[in-house]
Amino acid sequence: MLKLSIAAFLALLLGPLSPALASPPVDTSAVPQFKTEQAAQRHCPGDTVVWLNTYSGIWHYKGAKYWMNTKYGAFVCEGEARAKGMRSSRDGS
Repeated sequence: MLKLSIAAFLALLLGPLSPALASPPVDTSAVPQFKTEQAAQRHCPGDTVVWLNTYSGIWHYKGAKYWMNTKYGAFVCEGEARAKGMRSSRDGS
């Protein structure tokens, strides 16, 4: 008799990319987005420019692992992103 863990059973039942388990995209369209860091900095000279994952709504600071390293993203001003409900990455970077 084949024994399956609960996780293996759920993976078989639901499939690897079940929409029920995937996080829905976050609406980031209200945050002004820029193709370059310099353009964002010109828009908000007194603020920190961050990389916003435009799918998840999570931003990353320069030098962080996911800075400019997400499938979907743009440069944004941290204050504007925060004001529109976006959040910083959990690791603080």
